[in-house]
Amino acid sequence: MSDIESVLAKLLADEKIQEALKFLEDDEAATFEELKEMVKVPGETFHEQEGRTPMYKAKLEKYGVDSIEVDEIGSVLGYVDGAEPRPKIMLDAHLDTVFAMAEPLEIKELGDDRYNCPGMSDDTACLAMDLTVLRAIRHAGLIPQGRIMITGTVRHEGEGDLGGMKTLFARDKTIDACFCSETLTKPGAIINTAIGVHRYELIFRGPGGHSWLDFGRPNPIQALCRAGAMLSELQPPTDPKTSFNLGTVTGGTTVNAIPAECRAKLDIRSVLAPVLNDLDARIHKLVDEAVAAENARWQGEPITVEWRQIGDRPAGVAPAESLVVKLLWKATEAVGLEPNYWPPLGTNANVPISMGIPSTGFGGAGIGGNLHSRAEWYSPKHSAKHAQRILLTIFAMAGLKGVTEPLAPIRKD
Repeated sequence: MSDIESVLAKLLADEKIQEALKFLEDDEAATFEELKEMVKVPGETFHEQEGRTPMYKAKLEKYGVDSIEVDEIGSVLGYVDGAEPRPKIMLDAHLDTVFAMAEPLEIKELGDDRYNCPGMSDDTACLAMDLTVLRAIRHAGLIPQGRIMITGTVRHEGEGDLGGMKTLFARDKTIDACFCSETLTKPGAIINTAIGVHRYELIFRGPGGHSWLDFGRPNPIQALCRAGAMLSELQPPTDPKTSFNLGTVTGGTTVNAIPAECRAKLDIRSVLAPVLNDLDARIHKLVDEAVAAENARWQGEPITVEWRQIGDRPAGVAPAESLVVKLLWKATEAVGLEPNYWPPLGTNANVPISMGIPSTGFGGAGIGGNLHSRAEWYSPKHSAKHAQRILLTIFAMAGLKGVTEPLAPIRKD
């Protein structure tokens, strides 16, 4: 029997763990009611402190964390203390959603135990899951050997660029392992491959002018169009999957004016950092060539382009043979779900995975779909089992006082 199997067997045989697992089954309906309450609090990225930060802080305090703090950008950090301060095991869900603060947040029943509300799956359901895990810990009187950290982090989505996790891991060198939850369409999912993302705003500038009187000057929009046409012919690698996307274009003032400026936002992705960096460099060169071609075609003050980086999500892989992945796999089986590897995805786990800290993302808190759209849906099916597998996982990593020693190694910097 492996160390992982031995630890899980001891945990499953423990009366307090059994009580906690039973509590999670009984608490499923209450968890869903709490989710429906929390999803009505808007969570637009960069606006979390207006509602979701204080809401989640109050929830953690209500359910009995030993200490709590809100960091400088609004992430909420709650702690369950154990016999020792280390290893420290982090359980995370993000507070923000992709929807604006003014977005109507009405819950609609869709049938087949499915419900619609923007932000319900991503990631409010996972915030609710972490709260039921905390309630189960307190209900059963579980004391970890190390320390458990339950977080609601900010600035995950879009141009938030995993800012909550980056801030947290930059200042806290004592987090020894991390598990980050996202609600997915298939139960039992493990997200061990983190997609790296570079995002830029490209700003093309020129002298501008009158469309008739100043005809012949270089045109920023034409330079951008040249770049877009060249980009459309670019062939990125297919193994590993690598992508690019010109997502938005803005600029100009009127149809009869040569624009002085236009802007575009660009997204570049790969699961391997060297491949991502190579494609990034190729696209930089391509844009420079497009600007040079526009300037060579016309006369006068030349076009320039500024690259403003608006996103840098690190890539990485938690190998299948690693401790965290094998443990989550076995814990998933132990609660009666079928473990499976989810395709590469960007989660908050990107940050610790890229740093070599034992970490993974996982599908948690029921199932959901149509994420990032107003058609987003959620179902509480399997939500108790998701909570059970994460409770087993974090206590296997942190250890259970008097029952098991921690599996997680203490991080050394």
